[in-house]
Amino acid sequence: MAQEKPTLVVSGERLEIWRRRQYGEANVMMHGRVVYDDRARTAQEFIDRWGMVAAIPDGEDSAGRQKLRLATPDELVVRAMQTVDLLYSAMDAAGWRLDIPSYSEFIGKDDDAGNH
Repeated sequence: MAQEKPTLVVSGERLEIWRRRQYGEANVMMHGRVVYDDRARTAQEFIDRWGMVAAIPDGEDSAGRQKLRLATPDELVVRAMQTVDLLYSAMDAAGWRLDIPSYSEFIGKDDDAGNH
């Protein structure tokens, strides 16, 4: 049974989704358009470990010491989204982003080079 060429379903700045038929079944294939290097993965790990455990000042106790509380789920979501936006902007500015050609460009380049 011949394998059908993949069909582009969704194309975004960072990800492409392709449909591919193989052995009579439709499969989904994802092609990432952006990859970040090891420094970026390390930064993400730091955020995973420490970014979501921030305490928020919550007045003082009867002895005058600072009281703290964990962020509410809503506050946590806002903090996570702001952190992610800042992280990716900073990584892009630092040159840690590697742009990858589209899947179609990969296939075209392979065909031109005679590699299959």
